[in-house]
Amino acid sequence: MQSGSLILAPHLTYPLRNGGDLLIDRKWSMFSKHVGSVDILGMNVLRRYNSGKLISEVSFSNQNRNKKVAAFRSIIKNSHYLLEKYMTPEYISEASNILFNGQYDLLVFSLITTAWPFTQMGLKLPDKLVIETQNDEIKWYRNIRIQSNNIPEKISALISEQWLRNNLHKLENHLFIHVSEEDDSGYRKVLPNHNSIVIPVGTDEEPLLSFKSTTDINCDSFALIFAGSLTTKINYDALKHFEKRFYPYIKDKFCNRIRVIVAGSNPSNDIRILCKKNSWVLHENVSDDKLHDLYQQSLFSILPFSYVNGGKLKLLKSLSLGIPFLASTPLSCQLNSIPFPCLISDEPEEWIRHIESALNQGIGAVNRAELIEIAKQYSWSRLAESMFDKFVLHFSSK
Repeated sequence: MQSGSLILAPHLTYPLRNGGDLLIDRKWSMFSKHVGSVDILGMNVLRRYNSGKLISEVSFSNQNRNKKVAAFRSIIKNSHYLLEKYMTPEYISEASNILFNGQYDLLVFSLITTAWPFTQMGLKLPDKLVIETQNDEIKWYRNIRIQSNNIPEKISALISEQWLRNNLHKLENHLFIHVSEEDDSGYRKVLPNHNSIVIPVGTDEEPLLSFKSTTDINCDSFALIFAGSLTTKINYDALKHFEKRFYPYIKDKFCNRIRVIVAGSNPSNDIRILCKKNSWVLHENVSDDKLHDLYQQSLFSILPFSYVNGGKLKLLKSLSLGIPFLASTPLSCQLNSIPFPCLISDEPEEWIRHIESALNQGIGAVNRAELIEIAKQYSWSRLAESMFDKFVLHFSSK
């Protein structure tokens, strides 16, 4: 596989803020170490990577539709929400021109709906076609349909779920990339014979943080940190779940000794209200250095997700910095085993006991080093190499 590769990712914007964008940019830029070049077409920019390095960047005019417009269009057109949100005429035109004028051996669609217009247009496409999924979309929309109190959102989720069930089989000639065996199993319920590989989410290899000592905990006070894009519903739902399920018990136990840090980009009004209500410390649009400093101040990172989506990258980010996490059970499938002193539990009492243990015994340098070593197994560079090997095996058998 020495020819060029084109990645169509209409959701991707720079600077990178959310997990899905990070996954595409980091993994596929590293993939360019194994092929001639990798072009990534984001929402309004075309980037070219070679040997893992960015070598060119060209902007074009395009803007994704907002959530309300996309939901409305999906309802009136009986269409998938993400198809209406991301696949604008401007994006389709730009991608078509690039395909027509470029020479690509591999074409990758980030998200199922990205592939759809190009399979309907009669364009000549490369022989190697790949769809990158970032979660089990059918399960995702089913959960929204069940949990949401917003009627248009529920209807749009139902239509999106039905669209997938009706149209997935038309994309069966593509190789699917899933981020977990669980997602793969979910898609097999609808598309039992589809070809797929599993490449988990990854993490950057972070700079080594310095801590005061092997027992670097101030027992008089401590911090818990939640970090991520603060515009997404996934992260808001996680913080709401923390507020309802865990925080009252932790606050009651530790009183003013606890400080909750919420750090991330572009916080929504709902996030601001939530932080103010609970006296959580909000840090918005922080630099990487500042974010590292906030992690360094924290006893644990918290991953209180009520569903599996959203926590994968955060879990690995925490490990890569040597910071143990407290997580809820939807993240239990993300690692083969849970390293000490991390915890996955839905019971507030277990979170409290774990916090008390860390306060009493400290978190040693050896423990932190073990967390970092686990994260290194999921570096983007290693995952890109594994993906390349699996591609060679799959496409050589065709």
